Amino acid sequence: MSYVLLIMVVIFTSLQNVFVKQFEKKCNGGEWLFSATTVFFAEILFVISFLITNKNGFDISKETLIFSVLFSLFYSVGMIGQVFAIKNGSMALTSLMISFSLLIPTFFGIIVLNEEAGVLSYTGLVFLLISLYLVNYAKEKDASNQKITFKWIIFVLLASIGNGGCAVVQRTQQIYQNGHFKDEFMIIALSVVLIELLTISLIKEKNHIKTLKIALLPAFSRGVSNGLVNSLCLTLSLMMPASVMYPVSSGGGIALTAFIAVAFYREKLSSKQLIGLVFGIVSVVLLSII
Repeated sequence: MSYVLLIMVVIFTSLQNVFVKQFEKKCNGGEWLFSATTVFFAEILFVISFLITNKNGFDISKETLIFSVLFSLFYSVGMIGQVFAIKNGSMALTSLMISFSLLIPTFFGIIVLNEEAGVLSYTGLVFLLISLYLVNYAKEKDASNQKITFKWIIFVLLASIGNGGCAVVQRTQQIYQNGHFKDEFMIIALSVVLIELLTISLIKEKNHIKTLKIALLPAFSRGVSNGLVNSLCLTLSLMMPASVMYPVSSGGGIALTAFIAVAFYREKLSSKQLIGLVFGIVSVVLLSII
């Protein structure tokens, strides 16, 4: 049963990228509103889960509120960065590059928490550097229809910083508050994210409100997928070792996204980029092993 759930995590992780791609194919603009709508549906799923499983009530502390606001800032940057990165480049390569954000919590653990880095971590880092070189410096003429642009690099970096920052804040909150207030932390954080994205959308996208009707289905699907991934990972953390769950879910999500991008969206990668993708998947798996 646990491996069935793990496969579902891989599928829903990949589908989040697919639903962003579907939105970009249907709509020209409205990315902030799309992201806000996604968060709205993800939060609904999380609140429902909280109401069903939590028996201790809703407890808010000053520390939880501070961590939630910090998390919301990184979450907003990561979410909107992913949307614009997929809009401006390859879905397969975007998925890979954003996965490298796990370097941020890894180095945070080594430098701040004094955790030891093993051989696998250093090997994963070497593979990551090789992957970055091959993916970003592939120069084979006409071999790829997924060229690397400066705009795509900027949005991938923003998404990676956002994702990595979320991991650091979430981990710090759990350490500082002894594993308590996880539900309160996430509900407050998602509420703040929703307010942030809606506010920016109302300022920047007044003329794109009508796109909500078109974007509603992919936003709903992405939000539900995001909520399911979070819920399934929480369930799996009690059923199997993290050393199995995280490498498989991370590497599997990248591989499935790449397959969908090439097979269904006709993304054509050069041979160097494909080799870089393989190195990247191996790197993510090695760096995910705890």
